[in-house]
Amino acid sequence: MPPRRRAGTSGIEPLPDALLGSILALAGLSEGPTITLVCKRWRRLFLEEGSLWNRFRLVPGRTVADAGSWLPCKLALLRRVAPLVRKLTVADGPAGPGAWQLDGSRGGSSSASRQPSLAAVLAECFPPPASGLVQLVISCAAQALPASTAEAVGRMSRLQGLAIEGASLPPAPALGALLGGLPALRALLLSSASAPLPAGVVGTLVPHAARLTALELSTTSAALPPAGTLDQLTGLSCLCSLTLADGRQGASLDPLQLPAPAHFPSLEAFDYRVAGLFQVAGARMLECSWKQHQQGDGWLGRPPETAEDGGSSGLPPVCRQLTLGGVLELPSLAGLLAALRPRGGGGAPPDSLLLFACRLDHAALEGAGPQLSSLAELALGRCLWPDFEAGLGALLALCPRLESLTLMDCPQGGGLPACLCSRRGLRHLMLPGTGLSHLPPGHYLETLEYLAAGRGCCFPALPAAIAGARALQWLDLRGSTQLALTAEDVALLASLPRLLRLVVPTERTPSRVLRALRRAAPRLRVGLLAPAPASA
Repeated sequence: MPPRRRAGTSGIEPLPDALLGSILALAGLSEGPTITLVCKRWRRLFLEEGSLWNRFRLVPGRTVADAGSWLPCKLALLRRVAPLVRKLTVADGPAGPGAWQLDGSRGGSSSASRQPSLAAVLAECFPPPASGLVQLVISCAAQALPASTAEAVGRMSRLQGLAIEGASLPPAPALGALLGGLPALRALLLSSASAPLPAGVVGTLVPHAARLTALELSTTSAALPPAGTLDQLTGLSCLCSLTLADGRQGASLDPLQLPAPAHFPSLEAFDYRVAGLFQVAGARMLECSWKQHQQGDGWLGRPPETAEDGGSSGLPPVCRQLTLGGVLELPSLAGLLAALRPRGGGGAPPDSLLLFACRLDHAALEGAGPQLSSLAELALGRCLWPDFEAGLGALLALCPRLESLTLMDCPQGGGLPACLCSRRGLRHLMLPGTGLSHLPPGHYLETLEYLAAGRGCCFPALPAAIAGARALQWLDLRGSTQLALTAEDVALLASLPRLLRLVVPTERTPSRVLRALRRAAPRLRVGLLAPAPASA
């Protein structure tokens, strides 16, 4: 006999439907096959829980054995939960016996071998205009987007976001008709894997998708539209975010002319990536981007929180970050910054500038002072100068508010440039790949809160100059595998009043020294890193 329930207790059955549904949702979709077999009520609540079915993926199974059965099972589930779906992702999968032909065709002609078309699925599960679907992603890597699907999508008037990724895209007239039926559309992604973007597609966007706020155009095996064509995009007066990507292998070295972001009325963020070269304001490069993000959400090289009150860098709450990569020719940094600075958000200059694999020239910096006046963060990675120290000094002189500096893979012969040692006001300094072996004294240490000399840096002993970093809170010397702390180092570290975190290898430091350090500096957290295992 089942055990008697104690008086005053109850099971899960009396819980209200809303509460029980929320509890079942915590198990996630992966537990659906088990939960739906418990009882009819659990099955009903699981299939009616909106948080579980807000997004639905109609994609093939992972194995060949799944290929023949995934579509009927998925479609049956979609029909049941369609009223709850707000974002639908559809993929045809690789060509094969179980691949879904989006136009409804299949190898055989018998009714048993027939599959429903995507157009039929959309019409059945999301009938306009009552459909609650607001985002649709269609990936047809093995085939072109069927005309029937384009027509069906064009009738989904409540769509706010649409992504079409395919071997080829619909022709411009069909795309125009599709977009013309989507008055609420605000975000659009068009990606072609093996064919160029259809002729006239850019001109189609301006009259039929004038209220777009986010747009991405990308190709994998073909070029973006030629010079002059993409300039028509500046007619999208509401556009806030733009991505242009050309992923061709072995692309021509003739630069593609891309529209200057400053010519867009409302643009706030952009990302340009070309496998060959593109040109903006006379500068030739491989990539550039402008992003706005919250403080602390930037690139991976930004230091962790260091301030005792929980704050991080001196960047503003919303940081404007410009990244330039693979710049081969730069006539004028001032001219390039003026062309790249978006007008949305007030057209303010960048707070953060990241330069990677760029060829820089001292003359190109002339007149760039006003554009860099508010710069708080600067990162240089694998950049080439005719005279690195002179170029870095000239660049630092243009950035009076700079607080965070990263020199990545810029060998300095074991030391630091004099222009950096005399710099005042730095709070964060990252030096990966610089080959640093000794730390010179200087004004740069006076306000430094975070110092990282990791990969490629090797100090044989704790640098004595650290004694001048009275504001230091975080010291990272993980690259110094030969470093062994001594009793004198304990006294030096304990004399730093604000030091909270020390990252060092553990191999050579005696345990008695570590115990002495913990007694002398009880607030200091010592992150001990074990040596990396030797490769076979």
